[in-house]
Amino acid sequence: MDADLSPAHARRLARNILSASQRTQALLLDLLNLSRGERSAAQPSSLREVAEAACELLSATAESYGSTLIVEIHPEIELPLGTRPDGAGLRELDR
Repeated sequence: MDADLSPAHARRLARNILSASQRTQALLLDLLNLSRGERSAAQPSSLREVAEAACELLSATAESYGSTLIVEIHPEIELPLGTRPDGAGLRELDR
């Protein structure tokens, strides 16, 4: 929509849109499964991958404030993700 976007910025924006649509799809699937009484099991997930995904989503905002986000987490640190204590799914958060 904005002809002044650099190709890199346009690619990053497209990646963010794709990522958001995938998260929305996964959340809807989790809601459907929850309504059926199904719960997903917790899966070990890389803390670094979770943090990098969060940084990717926030990178454009950070750059607009003149900031850079850097992730420095050992790649072997894992944490269990899959369901919250209230039963709501976290499928997309774990990636």
